[in-house]
Amino acid sequence: MYESLLALARELADADSDAVQPFRLRRATSTAYYALFHAISAEAADRLAGAGAPEWGRVHRTLEHRQCRDECARIAKEGAMGSGIRECAGHFTTLYDARQRADYDPVWQVTPALASAHVAGATAAISGLLDSPENERRAFVVRVLFKTRT
Repeated sequence: MYESLLALARELADADSDAVQPFRLRRATSTAYYALFHAISAEAADRLAGAGAPEWGRVHRTLEHRQCRDECARIAKEGAMGSGIRECAGHFTTLYDARQRADYDPVWQVTPALASAHVAGATAAISGLLDSPENERRAFVVRVLFKTRT
């Protein structure tokens, strides 16, 4: 699913399109965020349930937006995980905030360059996640799925 969302985000942000209108650029930003969100959800389901397992969908649906954003902000700040995971976490935090503005702030202005940067950020984040060692990917998804209890 995330691959299709990423392709759609690229299409919406395409500055060469005849119909580069503000709503398309907002949608590009929002869709880039959702591509990354679903990539993380799929990674969580793959790591914790296994591809094709009956529980896969249940794990995929467990990821919560704000919990993921908060944990990604901590990961990006603390630097305890590998560079690919930190890159993914940093982009997720940026895209979460941009998606909030794109979807809910009626006066927010987005340029073709900014929408394209959001798509590029989602692409880099997904690559950073998928190129990371399996043990780091598993540790990452556990952190974003489950709140730390103190």
